[in-house]
Amino acid sequence: MTLTDRSQNGTNVNGRSIHNGSTSINRGDTVLFANSIPLDWNQVPITDSEKKSTQILKNTNYDVNNTNYNKSDNNIFGILSLVFACLSILVFPPFFGLIGVIMGIIGISKREGKLAIIGLIFSVIFAILGAFLGQIIYDMLIKNK
Repeated sequence: MTLTDRSQNGTNVNGRSIHNGSTSINRGDTVLFANSIPLDWNQVPITDSEKKSTQILKNTNYDVNNTNYNKSDNNIFGILSLVFACLSILVFPPFFGLIGVIMGIIGISKREGKLAIIGLIFSVIFAILGAFLGQIIYDMLIKNK
């Protein structure tokens, strides 16, 4: 897209000053009007060419509107999933295992990456393992009476 400046104060595009002229810009470029007021790209409608680019990129994690990858910056749900997985092997496996699975699924949906997937897998494995261990310990206690 093209930005045309006809102002008295000029416009700054990616550190380059434009005054009474035009320049090509891309979504995500740093644009300062009067060298101080930033352009809010969320207020700029998506052009037809960007819509076509979005259709081409729809199978990727690239967000055309933000020029950032749609990946979460934190791993809170993945970490919680692992914590609940560890709890499920020790205390009430069905409950904590299920919570760990839910946290893992939320983490995956928020694109937290490998940690959420690992938490989900460990939640299932540790819940099953915890149930078996609980049964073994229960049987040992009953037989020792």
